Amino acid sequence: MVSGEVLLVMRNGNVCMQVEKLINSFKHRITAVSHSAGNAIRIAGIKKFDIILCSNNLPDMTGLDMAIDISSKTDASILLITTSEEKMYVENNCTEYDITCLVKPVSKVVLQHTLEIAMKYRQRLYGVVRERDRLQRTLDRRSIVAKAKAVLIEQNKMSEPEAYRVIQKTSMDSGIPIKEIAQTIIDTKGKEFYRY
Repeated sequence: MVSGEVLLVMRNGNVCMQVEKLINSFKHRITAVSHSAGNAIRIAGIKKFDIILCSNNLPDMTGLDMAIDISSKTDASILLITTSEEKMYVENNCTEYDITCLVKPVSKVVLQHTLEIAMKYRQRLYGVVRERDRLQRTLDRRSIVAKAKAVLIEQNKMSEPEAYRVIQKTSMDSGIPIKEIAQTIIDTKGKEFYRY
């Protein structure tokens, strides 16, 4: 089972306690509770949540308005408890947001499965983001090394393999990462690399 940070937003304190107890029985943990949209927006601005489970009938604004506000600032998945009509409206007009509607009354099984699916989606999303970031770092490093090789080729009339070997050897001899060596070569137009 996958678990994460969950913010529960419901107007009625007693209902909120019952839902929290139910979610705890699924082995998920509510990490914050709010009884108003304004407070939930403030909390979501301070702390990162994977899922925000909320009702649509909040005292200060609709759950949908709150969900849109939060979605424009964070990437949490929103589970919104609505009526059938509200669900239809959300599905037709709010497709750019990660909002899943649960039509009330929501059964225990539906809530449990929806939470599980949302959590698994969040974990896959985090994996994709980590991989994207790793690939971006690799591309950045390769781009800097390519620019440094071009500087060495131009300044020292080296071949491309020779220029790369110089960068690689300087990195190995100095213990300084290749990216930093390459950046120094670029910054000094090839005049500093030999000082390592």
